[in-house]
Amino acid sequence: MSDFTPTLLSLLDDAQDRDHSQHGALCTEELSLRLLSIFTDRKLAPQLLDTHMGASVTRYDLLLKRRLGKKTVSDLQSELSFLLERGRVRVYNGEETILHVEVPNEHRSFFSLRSLLEEEEYQKAPSPLTIAIGRDLDGNAVFADLAKLPHLLIAGIAGSGRTVSVYALLASLLCKSTPEQVKLMLIDLKRVRFSCFEELDHLLTPVITEPQKALAALYFAVNMMEDRFALFEKTGCRSIEDYNKRLPEGEQPLPRVVIVIESLEDLSLSSPKQTVDLLCRLAVKSRAAGIHLVLCVGRCSVDCLHSMLNASIPSRLVLAQTTALDSRRVLLQSGAEQLLNNGDALYLPIGKAAPIRLQCPYVRDDEMVVICDALRSAPREERYDAQLLAQLEKEFIAVCRNK
Repeated sequence: MSDFTPTLLSLLDDAQDRDHSQHGALCTEELSLRLLSIFTDRKLAPQLLDTHMGASVTRYDLLLKRRLGKKTVSDLQSELSFLLERGRVRVYNGEETILHVEVPNEHRSFFSLRSLLEEEEYQKAPSPLTIAIGRDLDGNAVFADLAKLPHLLIAGIAGSGRTVSVYALLASLLCKSTPEQVKLMLIDLKRVRFSCFEELDHLLTPVITEPQKALAALYFAVNMMEDRFALFEKTGCRSIEDYNKRLPEGEQPLPRVVIVIESLEDLSLSSPKQTVDLLCRLAVKSRAAGIHLVLCVGRCSVDCLHSMLNASIPSRLVLAQTTALDSRRVLLQSGAEQLLNNGDALYLPIGKAAPIRLQCPYVRDDEMVVICDALRSAPREERYDAQLLAQLEKEFIAVCRNK
């Protein structure tokens, strides 16, 4: 962890998690009785096993006398949303005859990113790629090691909290790692999302805001990956971890590289085939080379989220979607269309069969600006490696010629 981390955390909002009020507990008890009454009328002999009250929703675990079919569960979602008057109610089957009913809270609570980053699990995590995801329905902090994911797809419509989730991820990396451990390549064709990160020591290149330069950056990343594999083959290593462990004393270890693409659909519109080909090559091969992708998408159409690319990204953080079709396309199952806005999400890491519903942390734009200003305060002669910039410019010229 960076020695600068305590200073950075002190710059974040210190608002503590808001405890659930007694009124909220009473509402939960009232809703549980209403649910039991509804399922009793259906002659399902319901038993309330447990309740889990999260920041945005409360989950009721019901034991029924028989397992419900998909059509019945789908109809129940609409019926309960109407009867309980709580908007988007999500219903799904659990193990055996257990049914899970997730009901939006009457009063939502939010928590700061700082409350997550001060957790012992984050502070003691050995990986510099540890990121904060959010809190589950039991209030437990959820973290992930990007090196193990090894790539992440973040999807959500406007207002779902997608950008704030990306900010939380980047802030986690900046607080956890040094520029020698992790380098960032930020691609922002909207020109407004990542402007505050410009000229950070963590950046491998300046923030990329033009489609042709973004394509050149992907070619550059693929070449970097192949160069690293050639280096591993020459030294008899299998991965970046193996190579860095065998380094002679005095040599600098290879940094991990995280490529974050905001609004993948904008990049796909400019060069769809080349974009998909390059991203698929990186997604399939780059883990051992220490290169990781974070792809952010708002519009989950087939054009911007190609099936081959979708299959190559194993981990997903899915926020609110418009339709069940969009949910199945990005999450491989329905359910995200029932999510609320403002950070309510389903998190499906690699190796998990079912997604975890959680609330993402809230981080304001001005908090990110303050953190970046603090990191930029250290004087440096050169922010970027001149040789790397020359290689990137060479790729850019090649892309322009092929247009």
